[in-house]
Amino acid sequence: MMRIYRLIPCTAIACLFSASTLFGQAKPKPAATEAAPPAAEAPASQPAAEIPMNKSLAEDVQNFWHYGKIAQYQLAAAYGNKILSRSEPPLEILQAFDKAANELRTPSEAQVGGLDDWMLRWRGLPDPEMRDVANKIQAVLDKGRYEQRNDPKIIIENIEALSLNNRAYSRHIVMLRNTGELAVPLMIDYLRNPSKSQYHESIRDALYDMNLKALNPLLAATEMDDNSTVLTVISILTRIGQRDAIPYIARIAQDKNRPAETRQAAASALQRFGFSGNVPVSDLFFRLAVQYYYDQADVRPDLKAPASYIWTWSKEKQGLDYKSVPPVVFCDLMAMRECRHAMELGTAQGDALSLYLSANTRLEVDMPGGATITVFEANRPSSDYFNASAGPQYLNAVLTRNLADHNAPVSLKVIKSLAQIVGPSSQGAGATIDPLVQAMSYPDRLVRFEAAFALATGLPTKSFAGHEQVAQLLVEAVSQTGSTNVLVIAPAEELSRLSTQLKPLNVVGGATAQKALAEAAALPGVDVIIAMDKAGEAEIDQLYKISGENIRLQRAAKVIVTATRASTWYQKASADPLSVATTDSDAANLQKSIAEARQKAGGLAMDEKAAGDYSLRAATLLQRIAEGRVQAYDLTALQPQLLSELNDARPEIVKLISDTVAYVDGPSVQSSLAVRALDEKTPDDLKVACFKGLAKNAKLYGNRLGQQVTDLQKAVESAQNLEVRTAAAEAHGALNLSSDQIKTLIIKESKP
Repeated sequence: MMRIYRLIPCTAIACLFSASTLFGQAKPKPAATEAAPPAAEAPASQPAAEIPMNKSLAEDVQNFWHYGKIAQYQLAAAYGNKILSRSEPPLEILQAFDKAANELRTPSEAQVGGLDDWMLRWRGLPDPEMRDVANKIQAVLDKGRYEQRNDPKIIIENIEALSLNNRAYSRHIVMLRNTGELAVPLMIDYLRNPSKSQYHESIRDALYDMNLKALNPLLAATEMDDNSTVLTVISILTRIGQRDAIPYIARIAQDKNRPAETRQAAASALQRFGFSGNVPVSDLFFRLAVQYYYDQADVRPDLKAPASYIWTWSKEKQGLDYKSVPPVVFCDLMAMRECRHAMELGTAQGDALSLYLSANTRLEVDMPGGATITVFEANRPSSDYFNASAGPQYLNAVLTRNLADHNAPVSLKVIKSLAQIVGPSSQGAGATIDPLVQAMSYPDRLVRFEAAFALATGLPTKSFAGHEQVAQLLVEAVSQTGSTNVLVIAPAEELSRLSTQLKPLNVVGGATAQKALAEAAALPGVDVIIAMDKAGEAEIDQLYKISGENIRLQRAAKVIVTATRASTWYQKASADPLSVATTDSDAANLQKSIAEARQKAGGLAMDEKAAGDYSLRAATLLQRIAEGRVQAYDLTALQPQLLSELNDARPEIVKLISDTVAYVDGPSVQSSLAVRALDEKTPDDLKVACFKGLAKNAKLYGNRLGQQVTDLQKAVESAQNLEVRTAAAEAHGALNLSSDQIKTLIIKESKP
């Protein structure tokens, strides 16, 4: 139907804007060099506004409106504050404002100068009090509109008014657009009711005019059994023309339970979409799921709205039903829904299952704190339940996707699920092991650590590609403190400045890439590299070369500081997904650039408590690997780092490391354990642990203690704590020392 309201002559619009003023009474035209004031200016100073307090809501709103329009902003703001303090609900306040705006509209305001126009003007005033009150009132009006769009009575009034005439249609279709998706269930109910046939044509036009606002519930309505109405829905979806409808229409076309007429209508609609029909319907739903997952579908959430809606066709209610959800998780839930359709229909089940698991896991990550998803039953299991049940094959696909997406939080959760089910029987095969090995090179250290933990927990019986990274990452995890570790390549004076200004970050570096790399050994890991072109662009070139070959550096985010944007390295860094380029080297900017680089690389924050937890888990796994003699994770090459951890300030770490190195074959192990055990400052419980580690190492590899034997003898003879003396004696005996020393000890201890 061609509606006259769509063909308003341009001359009419021009007339609206040719008046000397759009609001209020006409004023003399200002000089060409002056800007016309938005409203009459208030006097320079006014006494404090006093207003009566016993007026009705309608009177308060009318007074606010009147004084606002004549620019008496103190009085208007006073009435505005009174309105804000009233107890009436937002919808009632909105209705009062709508009434005041209509009743107090002057003839010169024509079709402009309504509620929204005046509120917009007052919200932009230089007067701070009036501007603040207007913004607060607007927030109340927005809440009222949200309540209004849920009111079935108002929706029905708008639906029935569509068919009155063209002018009514033009007014009420705007209201239905504002209501959006929530109007569609009632519109569908009208279409299904033969006694409401006088409204059907205007409703069909309105659903088309609502376009994307109606699309999501219309797709759910394709599942109804009422084939007559389904034909109407197919027609509307075809007119709207959004390709999200293709899987739903294709499902109807292939549904043998539908009448031939309905299936033929669906097939014809697909042809108008330009769809050949050769792709299985399950694949179509999977493709739509992928689009939702990456927020590329036609239906998208309004992240500023209080809620989004997941629609279903209820057979019990014989109508559309919805669940409101936080907009931030809408795409996750829609991707899961389309994946379920794909799995129900067949051929894309494997891919659909993996994407479902990914969306389900991301849902928990995206969910606002404390919120619950009403789409699911109250006792629905966590994503970990579904992940662990699916097995490594599907979880590996989930992990691969999220590593590629640089989604560290989801990757972290998936790796933890994998850790529960990966073992020797599933390690060694490329399809099973590769994603976890890949994760060990991920820019975020938490992801790297969890991947190493998952592989270490499996205790494999043979080596596999990337196995050498596991123990190295475990040792790196032991030394974590929770601070961000930064490696700087810059001239000495710049390095000194940054070391001071970037505290509390751990900052080390050098004037060249090689010197900086040598200093990096002092860090428990490298999170970010800062390279300044003041050190020479050749050094930046060397940095990228070295970081690509060095396991500790290749996953670090990079901040490249250049003098100008024209720098070659500025351009290269801007194009690198793990790099951030900047021309500003002051500390505040570098802090922002570091945070940006870590975010680009998918970095997650680690506080001191989390660092302690990772250290303890890593030390425990290292002890298990050492005790189990796991050949795939050789600790021999990591002796220097392990022995340095004997000086850790955390007692539980020292105890675990002392038992770990007890199984390591190396010339410095026994002497390092002895030094820590014999140190007067070492607490007694740690002395016992180190002496026992020394004894164990001696039993395995013989006496390698050297000159510290004498000090050990003294500890055996004179340590005040009996438990320490006993542990020292155990080490003494395991070293298989000469009998003269033990005879002296026995004679001394045997004296009455």
